Amino acid sequence: MSDEMNGPGADPVKWCSGCDEVKPLDEFTRQRGTRDGRRSRCKACVSAWGVEWRARPEVHKRLTAYSAEYRARPGNRERARATTAAWRKRRQQKEQQRMEQGNE
Repeated sequence: MSDEMNGPGADPVKWCSGCDEVKPLDEFTRQRGTRDGRRSRCKACVSAWGVEWRARPEVHKRLTAYSAEYRARPGNRERARATTAAWRKRRQQKEQQRMEQGNE
């Protein structure tokens, strides 16, 4: 039961394999490799699964160890800081443009 229409002019809907409910298509994230271009689980189910998965002790331990190892590699800490600084600067510029457009 992929995309289906409820009638003329109706918004497309899709069945979620996680919660077994039919939901509007905008509640599913995009995924290029699928036939309809959307994931099989809705955003809420994917989020709940991620929270549950990361809360598992063995996963948490592995993620923490990987993060520490990554930061310990030469150049990674500085590269991450530079990337974050550049993102913040772009974000501030976008916000400034939005504010200017709103005042016109």
